[in-house]
Amino acid sequence: METSSSLEFDGVQFQCIHVLLLTQEHCCFCEQAQELLRSLSYEYWLSIATLDMGSPLGWRLAVKGGLLLPPGMLIDGKPFSYGRLSEGKLRRELDCRLHGLHRLSSVPSPLHDLRAEISALPFVNNAWIIREEDVP
Repeated sequence: METSSSLEFDGVQFQCIHVLLLTQEHCCFCEQAQELLRSLSYEYWLSIATLDMGSPLGWRLAVKGGLLLPPGMLIDGKPFSYGRLSEGKLRRELDCRLHGLHRLSSVPSPLHDLRAEISALPFVNNAWIIREEDVP
């Protein structure tokens, strides 16, 4: 499944990066990761979804991706990290994925409002829709 979304606004190219966070109840690292992602969403066009690592689908994704501890993170469907999330490592990965494209913080604020209006399947309301049949 193709997970990338892109947008050209006023001659500037942007790319949405889809993040799935596998979490666990009462997990302080999960809460820290969610807060970091919320913070970074003001700089990067992120589509963020969470899924309980203990659910059948969450467990299958964790095992398949080698994500041993919560929070497990998949970026654009590929395993990225597990356990305590490093902001520096995540920023480097996000910048690398942009390949010279622009971050949201590099343009005037009206674009921040624009991302809420963008809807492209399989994303609804800036959230990644995960279906059982999409996971091998």
